[in-house]
Amino acid sequence: MSVNFKCLYCDHYLSSRNVYSQHVKYCNELKELNTSTEESNNDISDTVSSINEMSLDSDDFSQIEELQN
Repeated sequence: MSVNFKCLYCDHYLSSRNVYSQHVKYCNELKELNTSTEESNNDISDTVSSINEMSLDSDDFSQIEELQN
């Protein structure tokens, strides 16, 4: 009788405990990478939104312009 091990992350079934352990480790690392990338993308999006909200004739922009000169 074969025992199948179900992955916690992708619902994939594996036939041995060793292969299962390796697979779960891989899926976990992939999940962490995706989470990290998603957080970075959100940070970038927030920064771009903040810049877009800044009016070109606002005090904030004037200060930036002064620093560049």
